[in-house]
Amino acid sequence: MKKPSPTPYLTIDIGNTRAKVAIFARHEAQPYKVWVYTELNKKKLNRIVSLYQPEAAIVSSVSRRRPKLLNWLQKRLKTLINLNPDTPLPIKNDYLSPKTLGKDRLANAVAAWAEGEKNISTLIIDAGTCIKYDFLQSNHSYTGGAISLGLQMRAQALQHFTARLPLIAPYTPTHEQGRNTVEAINMGVVRGLAAEINAFYQHYQAMANDKIKVILTGGDIIFLQKWANFPNVSEPNLVLKGLYQILKYNVENYQ
Repeated sequence: MKKPSPTPYLTIDIGNTRAKVAIFARHEAQPYKVWVYTELNKKKLNRIVSLYQPEAAIVSSVSRRRPKLLNWLQKRLKTLINLNPDTPLPIKNDYLSPKTLGKDRLANAVAAWAEGEKNISTLIIDAGTCIKYDFLQSNHSYTGGAISLGLQMRAQALQHFTARLPLIAPYTPTHEQGRNTVEAINMGVVRGLAAEINAFYQHYQAMANDKIKVILTGGDIIFLQKWANFPNVSEPNLVLKGLYQILKYNVENYQ
């Protein structure tokens, strides 16, 4: 595959269950190439770095320990940013406890800013292990949101905290009510989460006192999108796009 020009940027998002790596052309907001790994190691990353030869990279990791790959990357690249609460951002972060703010939530907010519409607030719904709601004000200020149980976590909690309820794999309900225990659990999990998503949309629309833009992302969003009773756009690579914007902002202003 032909290398993007000019010299590309590398973004790395290390989550709870998988890692996503992307190459961006320097002035392109869409990723040039994306890789998804259940485990990211130096061998896999070296293959990407050797092929595309990025000059700058940003790493976001949920681990509290400094990723082992950072020291290796530091020696290979001109610029490396380890996303942390002190990293300069193109938006205003008004979260009251920035040191506890998830890096994926912060990256999502920056991506929403980059793709936002003038004078319109944006609600990001990230449906992964947890459901994360994040709100970016129309003045480009991030103020917070909400964190709730994800689809699989809801099903697991019902099985774990009860004596006899089985563990189910959530699926699209085919009837208006649960006619047996498995259907009843699935109905509660799926329709319960659907009701939550729609209620949060109404809440933030009222808070903005106007129409808002909604961006859906995360591993379960395709499954849940059919239950959203509001206009929305789906963006599976939102975190990576936000990381790119943060990296680009820092290279252009602080490097």
